[in-house]
Amino acid sequence: MILSARNITKKYADKWVLDGVTLELHEGGTLVVVGRSGGGKSTLLKILAGLEDADDGEVFFHGKRVVGPSLRLVAGHPEIKLVNQDFALDKYHTVEENIRLKVLHYQTGDRDEIVEELITVMGLESLRKKQAYLLSGGEQQRLALARALANEPDILLLDEPFVHLDPLTRRRVELYIHEMRSRWNTTIILVTHDGKEAMAWGDHIAYMEDGVIKRVDSAVNFYIHPTNSKEAQFFGEINVIHSNGRERLFRPDAYSIVADGVEVKVLKTAFQGGYFSHLVRTTASEEELVLYASSPLPQKLMIEPDYAKE
Repeated sequence: MILSARNITKKYADKWVLDGVTLELHEGGTLVVVGRSGGGKSTLLKILAGLEDADDGEVFFHGKRVVGPSLRLVAGHPEIKLVNQDFALDKYHTVEENIRLKVLHYQTGDRDEIVEELITVMGLESLRKKQAYLLSGGEQQRLALARALANEPDILLLDEPFVHLDPLTRRRVELYIHEMRSRWNTTIILVTHDGKEAMAWGDHIAYMEDGVIKRVDSAVNFYIHPTNSKEAQFFGEINVIHSNGRERLFRPDAYSIVADGVEVKVLKTAFQGGYFSHLVRTTASEEELVLYASSPLPQKLMIEPDYAKE
């Protein structure tokens, strides 16, 4: 066990931001924490990194307690690196200087190679002589990632790390982080409110709501077997049919066309590239659903949903 958090609580004013959070991480794994904004995810990362004090509970790194800023002269744990929206850059240093300051632990001959590699991967070549405070939000985010990776951290904490990146840069950076994780056996915790991102990254996903971890499971189980519609919506489009006071869930592609089933009428059809998306309404209860299909559906049809939750 490389990192464990036990019964972490945190309260701001009269609101519990974290309420008894317990987590365990194995070396080299990736955990994604997903939930709505304001649910305590970012606060949890700061506490795990030793950058903020918990009101109660403890964090352990390789069995040794991680203490918060109230017990350290310099806040933070040297082997746990957090990349969040604060960026924590040396704003009056250039891009190259910011990275170079983080590679002093390398042999002298290796420092230039590492700096150049990170500048290239992060797409910062034309900005190397520019001071950090003059960079855009996306450029600062890439620089913050470069600085964190330069440390070869045992644990990398990523708080919405790709929100400012264009798609091409994002794919390049994601691939590099995956390669570095394999090379260094780095453990990653990624915080996001994007369920698709969570499924792409997580060996395990922790679903968080109002400061409480409601469920830890695999991406497959979260998608195919959601607990309720609120949780299910994080991981893709979900249909809800109410029957006898119960909520019945199914994904837009989890149904069959049958001779006798739930009758629906197609209201709108939209081509989505590799498939067609259909907005339909049930005849009996007039509930609106979304159905995916490889070709346009007839105006009226019967379906048999493959319910995820009965």
